[in-house]
Amino acid sequence: MTLYRLKIQLFGKIVTPLVGDTIFGHFVCGIARREGQKSVAEFLDSLEEKPFIVSSAFPEGYLPKPILAVTWADQKEKYSRLKQLKKIKYIPSTLFEEGKPLSESLLLETIERAASEQKEILQIENDRLHATVDRFGQGTLEDIGLFVVPEKWLAWKDGDQKLPNPVFDIYLLASFEKDILLKISHWAFENGFGADTSTGAGHIEVISLEEAKFPSSGNRAMALGPFVPPADSPINDLRANTFVRRGKLAFELGDSMNPFKKPIVFFDQGATFSFHEGMRPYIGSMVRNVHSDNRIVQQGWAPIIRYSEEPS
Repeated sequence: MTLYRLKIQLFGKIVTPLVGDTIFGHFVCGIARREGQKSVAEFLDSLEEKPFIVSSAFPEGYLPKPILAVTWADQKEKYSRLKQLKKIKYIPSTLFEEGKPLSESLLLETIERAASEQKEILQIENDRLHATVDRFGQGTLEDIGLFVVPEKWLAWKDGDQKLPNPVFDIYLLASFEKDILLKISHWAFENGFGADTSTGAGHIEVISLEEAKFPSSGNRAMALGPFVPPADSPINDLRANTFVRRGKLAFELGDSMNPFKKPIVFFDQGATFSFHEGMRPYIGSMVRNVHSDNRIVQQGWAPIIRYSEEPS
Protein backbone atom coordinates (compact mmCIF):
# COMPACT_ATOMS: atom_id res chain seq x y z
CA MET A 1 0.00 0.00 0.00
CA THR A 2 1.15 3.52 -0.81
CA LEU A 3 0.30 6.77 0.95
CA TYR A 4 -0.61 9.53 -1.51
CA ARG A 5 -1.25 13.24 -1.02
CA LEU A 6 -4.24 14.45 -3.03
CA LYS A 7 -4.38 18.22 -3.46
CA ILE A 8 -7.78 19.81 -3.96
CA GLN A 9 -8.85 23.44 -4.29
CA LEU A 10 -12.05 24.91 -2.88
CA PHE A 11 -13.90 27.58 -4.83
CA GLY A 12 -16.51 29.50 -2.88
CA LYS A 13 -18.40 28.40 0.20
CA ILE A 14 -18.68 25.00 1.85
CA VAL A 15 -21.41 23.65 4.13
CA THR A 16 -20.34 20.06 4.88
CA PRO A 17 -16.98 19.65 6.69
CA LEU A 18 -14.21 17.93 4.72
CA VAL A 19 -13.95 14.96 7.10
CA GLY A 20 -12.46 11.56 6.25
CA ASP A 21 -15.52 9.31 6.38
CA THR A 22 -17.62 11.85 4.46
CA ILE A 23 -14.93 12.17 1.78
CA PHE A 24 -14.82 8.37 1.54
CA GLY A 25 -18.58 8.42 0.97
CA HIS A 26 -18.08 10.76 -1.98
CA PHE A 27 -15.59 8.32 -3.50
CA VAL A 28 -18.22 5.58 -3.21
CA CYS A 29 -20.90 7.82 -4.72
CA GLY A 30 -18.58 8.73 -7.59
CA ILE A 31 -18.10 5.05 -8.42
CA ALA A 32 -21.87 4.48 -8.18
CA ARG A 33 -22.60 7.41 -10.49
CA ARG A 34 -20.01 6.38 -13.08
CA GLU A 35 -20.09 2.58 -12.95
CA GLY A 36 -23.30 1.58 -11.18
CA GLN A 37 -24.32 -0.23 -8.00
CA LYS A 38 -22.66 -3.51 -8.95
CA SER A 39 -19.25 -1.84 -9.07
CA VAL A 40 -19.90 -0.21 -5.69
CA ALA A 41 -20.75 -3.59 -4.13
CA GLU A 42 -17.59 -5.13 -5.57
CA PHE A 43 -15.52 -2.17 -4.36
CA LEU A 44 -16.87 -2.38 -0.79
CA ASP A 45 -16.47 -6.17 -0.69
CA SER A 46 -12.80 -5.82 -1.69
CA LEU A 47 -11.90 -3.41 1.12
CA GLU A 48 -11.11 -6.06 3.72
CA GLU A 49 -8.34 -7.45 1.47
CA LYS A 50 -7.41 -4.24 -0.35
CA PRO A 51 -8.22 -1.36 2.02
CA PHE A 52 -8.80 2.12 0.66
CA ILE A 53 -8.21 4.58 3.51
CA VAL A 54 -9.08 8.29 3.32
CA SER A 55 -7.98 11.07 5.66
CA SER A 56 -9.74 14.32 6.41
CA ALA A 57 -8.74 17.39 4.40
CA PHE A 58 -6.17 19.72 5.97
CA PRO A 59 -4.96 23.17 4.86
CA GLU A 60 -2.10 22.75 2.39
CA GLY A 61 1.14 22.02 4.21
CA TYR A 62 -0.53 21.34 7.56
CA LEU A 63 -1.63 18.34 9.62
CA PRO A 64 -3.84 18.01 12.70
CA LYS A 65 -2.20 18.86 16.01
CA PRO A 66 -1.33 15.60 17.81
CA ILE A 67 -2.54 15.05 21.34
CA LEU A 68 0.66 14.92 23.40
CA ALA A 69 1.24 14.09 27.04
CA VAL A 70 0.39 17.09 29.24
CA THR A 71 3.22 17.99 31.63
CA TRP A 72 2.58 21.67 32.38
CA ALA A 73 -0.78 21.66 34.15
CA ASP A 74 0.82 22.23 37.57
CA GLN A 75 3.06 25.13 36.46
CA LYS A 76 1.29 28.48 36.61
CA GLU A 77 3.83 30.35 34.50
CA LYS A 78 3.24 27.98 31.57
CA TYR A 79 -0.51 27.56 31.93
CA SER A 80 -1.40 30.46 29.59
CA ARG A 81 0.86 29.04 26.88
CA LEU A 82 -0.78 25.65 27.31
CA LYS A 83 -4.20 27.26 26.80
CA GLN A 84 -2.86 28.89 23.63
CA LEU A 85 -1.76 25.47 22.34
CA LYS A 86 -5.21 23.99 22.95
CA LYS A 87 -6.76 26.55 20.57
CA ILE A 88 -4.60 25.41 17.66
CA LYS A 89 -6.06 22.83 15.26
CA TYR A 90 -3.22 22.38 12.75
CA ILE A 91 0.58 22.38 12.74
CA PRO A 92 3.04 22.43 9.78
CA SER A 93 3.47 19.00 8.22
CA THR A 94 7.23 19.61 8.09
CA LEU A 95 7.40 18.82 11.82
CA PHE A 96 6.46 15.23 10.95
CA GLU A 97 8.38 15.04 7.66
CA GLU A 98 11.64 16.09 9.34
CA GLY A 99 11.27 13.38 11.95
CA LYS A 100 11.97 15.64 14.92
CA PRO A 101 10.79 14.38 18.33
CA LEU A 102 7.62 16.30 19.15
CA SER A 103 6.87 18.05 22.42
CA GLU A 104 4.51 20.78 23.56
CA SER A 105 7.47 23.16 23.74
CA LEU A 106 8.33 22.54 20.08
CA LEU A 107 4.70 22.98 19.01
CA LEU A 108 4.45 26.28 20.87
CA GLU A 109 7.67 27.57 19.33
CA THR A 110 6.37 26.67 15.86
CA ILE A 111 2.99 28.31 16.51
CA GLU A 112 4.56 31.51 17.86
CA ARG A 113 6.91 31.69 14.86
CA ALA A 114 3.97 31.28 12.45
CA ALA A 115 2.08 34.03 14.31
CA SER A 116 5.02 36.41 13.86
CA GLU A 117 4.91 35.70 10.12
CA GLN A 118 1.21 36.65 10.16
CA LYS A 119 0.18 33.57 8.21
CA GLU A 120 -3.14 32.11 9.29
CA ILE A 121 -6.27 30.37 8.07
CA LEU A 122 -9.32 32.61 7.86
CA GLN A 123 -12.75 31.10 8.37
CA ILE A 124 -15.80 33.28 7.81
CA GLU A 125 -19.09 31.72 8.87
CA ASN A 126 -22.52 32.83 7.68
CA ASP A 127 -25.96 31.57 8.58
CA ARG A 128 -28.32 31.06 5.63
CA LEU A 129 -32.05 30.75 6.12
CA HIS A 130 -34.01 27.83 4.64
CA ALA A 131 -37.73 27.21 4.50
CA THR A 132 -38.97 23.90 5.90
CA VAL A 133 -40.22 21.68 3.07
CA ASP A 134 -43.64 20.01 3.27
CA ARG A 135 -42.75 16.34 2.67
CA PHE A 136 -46.36 15.26 2.17
CA GLY A 137 -47.75 18.13 0.11
CA GLN A 138 -46.22 20.86 -1.99
CA GLY A 139 -44.36 23.99 -1.00
CA THR A 140 -43.22 24.77 2.55
CA LEU A 141 -44.64 24.40 6.05
CA GLU A 142 -45.83 27.81 7.20
CA ASP A 143 -46.31 26.72 10.83
CA ILE A 144 -42.68 25.66 11.27
CA GLY A 145 -41.11 28.51 9.35
CA LEU A 146 -37.43 29.04 8.69
CA PHE A 147 -34.34 27.23 9.93
CA VAL A 148 -30.65 28.13 9.75
CA VAL A 149 -27.88 26.31 7.86
CA PRO A 150 -24.29 27.44 8.56
CA GLU A 151 -21.91 27.91 5.64
CA LYS A 152 -18.20 28.70 5.65
CA TRP A 153 -15.88 30.71 3.45
CA LEU A 154 -12.22 29.75 3.83
CA ALA A 155 -9.06 31.61 2.81
CA TRP A 156 -5.39 32.00 3.65
CA LYS A 157 -4.14 35.25 5.13
CA ASP A 158 -0.44 35.90 4.50
CA GLY A 159 0.45 39.23 6.09
CA ASP A 160 -2.07 41.75 4.81
CA GLN A 161 -2.92 39.68 1.73
CA LYS A 162 -5.95 37.38 1.61
CA LEU A 163 -5.66 34.38 -0.67
CA PRO A 164 -9.07 32.95 -1.63
CA ASN A 165 -9.70 29.51 -3.11
CA PRO A 166 -7.57 27.65 -0.53
CA VAL A 167 -5.82 24.37 -1.30
CA PHE A 168 -6.20 21.31 0.95
CA ASP A 169 -4.29 18.06 1.37
CA ILE A 170 -6.10 14.71 1.59
CA TYR A 171 -4.08 11.56 2.30
CA LEU A 172 -5.11 8.36 0.51
CA LEU A 173 -3.70 4.98 1.49
CA ALA A 174 -4.35 2.54 -1.33
CA SER A 175 -2.99 -0.29 -3.44
CA PHE A 176 -4.58 1.02 -6.66
CA GLU A 177 -2.56 2.17 -9.62
CA LYS A 178 -2.00 5.91 -9.51
CA ASP A 179 -4.00 6.62 -12.67
CA ILE A 180 -7.02 4.71 -11.31
CA LEU A 181 -6.78 6.55 -7.99
CA LEU A 182 -6.63 9.92 -9.74
CA LYS A 183 -9.64 8.99 -11.88
CA ILE A 184 -11.88 8.07 -8.95
CA SER A 185 -10.67 11.21 -7.13
CA HIS A 186 -12.07 13.32 -9.97
CA TRP A 187 -15.31 11.32 -9.82
CA ALA A 188 -15.62 11.96 -6.08
CA PHE A 189 -15.71 15.75 -6.45
CA GLU A 190 -17.05 16.30 -9.96
CA ASN A 191 -20.62 17.04 -8.75
CA GLY A 192 -19.57 19.10 -5.74
CA PHE A 193 -19.08 18.16 -2.11
CA GLY A 194 -21.69 17.88 0.62
CA ALA A 195 -24.85 19.89 1.11
CA ASP A 196 -26.17 22.73 -1.05
CA THR A 197 -24.14 21.90 -4.16
CA SER A 198 -27.12 23.07 -6.23
CA THR A 199 -26.50 26.61 -4.93
CA GLY A 200 -22.74 26.51 -5.55
CA ALA A 201 -21.45 25.12 -2.26
CA GLY A 202 -18.65 22.56 -2.23
CA HIS A 203 -17.19 23.41 -5.64
CA ILE A 204 -13.89 21.49 -5.55
CA GLU A 205 -11.27 20.86 -8.22
CA VAL A 206 -8.61 18.12 -8.03
CA ILE A 207 -5.12 19.58 -8.56
CA SER A 208 -2.61 16.76 -8.20
CA LEU A 209 -1.84 13.35 -6.72
CA GLU A 210 1.65 12.51 -5.50
CA GLU A 211 3.24 10.01 -3.14
CA ALA A 212 3.61 11.34 0.42
CA LYS A 213 6.82 10.69 2.36
CA PHE A 214 6.87 10.44 6.15
CA PRO A 215 9.41 8.80 8.47
CA SER A 216 8.94 5.09 9.05
CA SER A 217 10.19 5.28 12.64
CA GLY A 218 8.81 6.59 15.92
CA ASN A 219 7.36 5.33 19.17
CA ARG A 220 3.88 6.80 18.58
CA ALA A 221 1.41 7.32 15.73
CA MET A 222 -1.30 9.86 14.89
CA ALA A 223 -4.60 9.30 13.09
CA LEU A 224 -5.22 11.53 10.04
CA GLY A 225 -9.00 11.20 10.25
CA PRO A 226 -11.84 10.00 12.47
CA PHE A 227 -11.91 6.26 13.16
CA VAL A 228 -13.75 3.50 15.00
CA PRO A 229 -11.35 1.15 16.83
CA PRO A 230 -11.72 -2.55 16.01
CA ALA A 231 -13.14 -4.60 18.88
CA ASP A 232 -10.46 -7.30 18.60
CA SER A 233 -7.38 -5.02 18.53
CA PRO A 234 -6.59 -3.05 21.71
CA ILE A 235 -4.88 0.33 21.36
CA ASN A 236 -2.21 1.17 23.91
CA ASP A 237 -1.90 4.59 25.56
CA LEU A 238 -4.63 6.15 23.42
CA ARG A 239 -5.14 9.93 23.75
CA ALA A 240 -8.17 11.07 21.82
CA ASN A 241 -11.29 13.19 21.62
CA THR A 242 -14.57 11.57 20.63
CA PHE A 243 -17.73 12.66 18.85
CA VAL A 244 -20.96 11.06 17.65
CA ARG A 245 -21.48 10.67 13.90
CA ARG A 246 -25.09 10.64 12.74
CA GLY A 247 -24.49 9.53 9.18
CA LYS A 248 -26.76 10.01 6.21
CA LEU A 249 -26.82 8.37 2.80
CA ALA A 250 -26.01 10.39 -0.29
CA PHE A 251 -28.63 11.06 -2.97
CA GLU A 252 -27.63 8.02 -5.04
CA LEU A 253 -29.01 5.74 -2.28
CA GLY A 254 -30.93 8.06 0.03
CA ASP A 255 -33.63 8.80 -2.53
CA SER A 256 -34.80 5.17 -2.52
CA MET A 257 -34.59 4.17 1.17
CA ASN A 258 -34.36 5.55 4.69
CA PRO A 259 -31.40 7.96 4.38
CA PHE A 260 -30.36 7.92 8.06
CA LYS A 261 -27.73 5.62 9.61
CA LYS A 262 -27.49 4.64 13.26
CA PRO A 263 -25.36 6.95 15.49
CA ILE A 264 -21.72 5.87 15.85
CA VAL A 265 -19.04 7.04 18.32
CA PHE A 266 -15.83 8.08 16.51
CA PHE A 267 -12.37 8.91 17.81
CA ASP A 268 -11.34 12.19 16.20
CA GLN A 269 -8.38 13.04 13.97
CA GLY A 270 -5.24 13.98 15.87
CA ALA A 271 -5.67 11.00 18.23
CA THR A 272 -2.32 9.47 19.19
CA PHE A 273 -1.32 6.07 20.53
CA SER A 274 1.69 3.82 21.04
CA PHE A 275 3.11 2.26 17.88
CA HIS A 276 4.59 -1.22 17.80
CA GLU A 277 6.20 -3.15 14.98
CA GLY A 278 3.69 -5.10 12.94
CA MET A 279 0.95 -2.48 13.14
CA ARG A 280 -0.82 -1.63 9.90
CA PRO A 281 -0.36 1.84 8.31
CA TYR A 282 -3.95 2.64 9.27
CA ILE A 283 -6.25 2.31 12.25
CA GLY A 284 -9.94 1.56 12.68
CA SER A 285 -12.54 -0.73 11.17
CA MET A 286 -15.34 -0.94 8.65
CA VAL A 287 -18.52 -0.61 10.73
CA ARG A 288 -21.42 -2.81 9.70
CA ASN A 289 -25.04 -3.11 10.89
CA VAL A 290 -25.47 0.65 10.73
CA HIS A 291 -28.65 0.56 8.64
CA SER A 292 -31.68 -1.66 8.05
CA ASP A 293 -30.19 -2.44 4.64
CA ASN A 294 -27.15 -4.62 5.45
CA ARG A 295 -25.36 -3.46 2.30
CA ILE A 296 -24.81 -0.08 3.95
CA VAL A 297 -21.57 0.30 5.90
CA GLN A 298 -19.75 3.12 7.67
CA GLN A 299 -16.10 3.76 6.91
CA GLY A 300 -14.24 3.87 10.23
CA TRP A 301 -10.63 3.76 9.04
CA ALA A 302 -7.97 6.47 9.07
CA PRO A 303 -4.37 6.59 7.78
CA ILE A 304 -1.70 6.98 10.45
CA ILE A 305 1.76 8.53 10.47
CA ARG A 306 4.52 7.76 12.95
CA TYR A 307 6.43 10.22 15.10
CA SER A 308 8.65 10.32 18.17
CA GLU A 309 7.56 12.07 21.35
CA GLU A 310 9.69 13.47 24.11
CA PRO A 311 8.73 15.13 27.42
CA SER A 312 8.23 18.91 27.29
